[in-house]
Amino acid sequence: MAELTSIFNDALTGDDDAARRMWVMVYEDLRIMAGNSLRRGPGESGLEPTEVVHEVFLRIARNAPASWDNRRHFFGAAIRAMEHFLIDRSRGRKAIKRGGGKAPISLSILAGELADYDRATEIASRGLIGAIDDLFRIDANAAEIARFRWFMGLNNEQTAAILEIPVSRVRRDWTFAKAFLQRRLAEADED
Repeated sequence: MAELTSIFNDALTGDDDAARRMWVMVYEDLRIMAGNSLRRGPGESGLEPTEVVHEVFLRIARNAPASWDNRRHFFGAAIRAMEHFLIDRSRGRKAIKRGGGKAPISLSILAGELADYDRATEIASRGLIGAIDDLFRIDANAAEIARFRWFMGLNNEQTAAILEIPVSRVRRDWTFAKAFLQRRLAEADED
C-alpha cells in the first residue's frame, strides 16, 4: 500500500511514468465500481464503465490534492468524482427528456443498495446526497461506507478491502448509516 501511495504522489508531481503505473494499478478496480453503478447496463444510461472511468480520471486530474494520503484517500476521491459525474449526467438527461421536471419516486433500500441507478439519481435530487453529507458530520466513516455500499453497490467485503478495515466494522457502520439515512429521508418526505 505504501508503494501505491508513493506512485500516486509521484504522479502528482508530473512523473508521467508514475501516472501510467498508477492508472494501470487502479483502472480495473474503478471499472468494477463503474460497472456496479451502471447495473442496468448501457441501454438504460447510455454509458459503458470505461467511459465513466475516463471521466473519473479527468475529474481527478483537474481536482487532485497536493498529495494522496493513502489508497483510501484516492478511492474516496474517485467515488465522489464518479458520483458527481453520474448524477450530473442523469440530471442533464432528465432535464432534456422531461423538460426539467422531477417526478417523486419512493425510496427503497434493498439489502444494502438502492434498487437501481435511475432510482438512485432521483433520490439524490430529493435529498439523499444531503442526508449522506449530514451523516458525514456525525460519523465520517459510516458516511464513507454508505457511499461505497449505496452508490457503487459494493458488498461488505469489497468495501472493507478498499477502505482497509475489518468487515465487521463495515457491517456495523453500514447498519448505522442505513438507519440514519432512512430516518433522515422519512423526515424529508414529511416536509
